[in-house]
Amino acid sequence: MSYKIAKRTDLADKGLYQDAKAAGVNLADYMQIQADEGKISEEFYNPDDSTPAFKQVLGSLGVDPKGRDAARPVEDVFMQDPSKRVLFPEYIATRYRDLSRPMRNELTVEDLVTTITPVRSGAYTYGVITEEHDAGANLSRVAEAAEFPTITVQMGEQSIRLLKYGGKLKVSYEVIRRSSVSVMDRWIGAVVRRALRNKVNAALAVVLNGDGNNGAAPNLDVAGPGYTVADIVELSLLAGDYGADPTILAGDRTELGKLLTLPIFTGTDSTTASDFRETGRWPAAFGMMPKRAPKGSLLDGAAKLLALDPEMGLEMAFDPSMDLVENDKIIERQIEFITFSEMIGFGKPELGVGVTAHRSS
Repeated sequence: MSYKIAKRTDLADKGLYQDAKAAGVNLADYMQIQADEGKISEEFYNPDDSTPAFKQVLGSLGVDPKGRDAARPVEDVFMQDPSKRVLFPEYIATRYRDLSRPMRNELTVEDLVTTITPVRSGAYTYGVITEEHDAGANLSRVAEAAEFPTITVQMGEQSIRLLKYGGKLKVSYEVIRRSSVSVMDRWIGAVVRRALRNKVNAALAVVLNGDGNNGAAPNLDVAGPGYTVADIVELSLLAGDYGADPTILAGDRTELGKLLTLPIFTGTDSTTASDFRETGRWPAAFGMMPKRAPKGSLLDGAAKLLALDPEMGLEMAFDPSMDLVENDKIIERQIEFITFSEMIGFGKPELGVGVTAHRSS
């Protein structure tokens, strides 16, 4: 059999990154593709093991980042062997992806995005869904010989702009070589948390303000300093006017505080009150799970609740050819800082993805 990765020296070839980029994937995914096609030697990959190919390859080289190597310096674990040094940038990238877990009860990109599209240019125009039918047409029943109501997909007038998201970890080679693998994990995690919130905030801005193809989120004005059950019902009905069935109710600390202190949640007769008081798990509000928007989002201080239907979510475009980390500088030990960067953008194909309730006082 002709292997793509047959011997240890194959893993010391920086060209692996170029091959992965040409295939439009990161190196870890590229290795998995090669493994699935039988192009990685059994010395490095066992197809009966469910562990991803990249992690198996690292293990075959004697790298155990979560075990015996966790407390060892990065220099000793990755920099002494050419194969390990070449794979080190992708190890950093995989840890970045592995650590991309949001806080409990916090809004995520997955809550806001339905479709993901790879794009290899700075802008992307997506399809916008419109309905064309007679005013009196019944969408659930079509008379014999009558024309079917039509749903049309047309290209939007405004394109999605791809912008760079991520963060910079200022750490020289001298610092990183002396630091342990587990300490480096902590540094990566700090960058990840900030990057995730920035992406959520960018997506929220498109949900709330539109993207030039679909406009701002429909709004319900609420009188009074707080929310009532009737307000939440009206918000759900407003979403239904746009074909949405929201399952998430998002807001900042103030708005969720006002929502979750309603008597239906905290009253002694409430069916949800006991679990809420004992576990701290936020209860559903009419089928919608409360989630906190990150600080710095357009919901922060806006006196608004946002009802979201993830099934009608945004389209996220990304550039798959962009390296998450700068491979060459890390391999050649020219590290002054580690940059994590992604090129992504958001479009709003359907207006009903989110509707808001705004407190006027």
